[in-house]
Amino acid sequence: GNNVQPGKPGTVCGLVTGFLGNLCGGINPFLGCPAGYERYLWFTSWGSGLAAWCSKVDSTIDDLPGTVCGMQTNFDQTGVSCGGYSPGRGSCPPGYAVNHWVVDFGNKFWSWCYKQ
Repeated sequence: GNNVQPGKPGTVCGLVTGFLGNLCGGINPFLGCPAGYERYLWFTSWGSGLAAWCSKVDSTIDDLPGTVCGMQTNFDQTGVSCGGYSPGRGSCPPGYAVNHWVVDFGNKFWSWCYKQ
């Protein structure tokens, strides 16, 4: 892949609300996380009211499909880019896809790149 080194502990993989979003290593974070990751749940005031993701705890394993890179709002560059690409504008590096969520802040969109 594009990784020079695996992500550090705390790297987010998978991000879902209900069954919308992206999986981590093929697993829905609501149901669990792959080995080397811990599951986190976060209450939200939008979507299903609860979001889930996996957080890497083992820095020696490669980043799995679903690893998140960059997070922006407003279909713009408000937030963090991904290797110089702007998920808010639908742009992600090779090997990554963009995901857009409808939210109740900003212009109603939240975007990020995730590893394929």
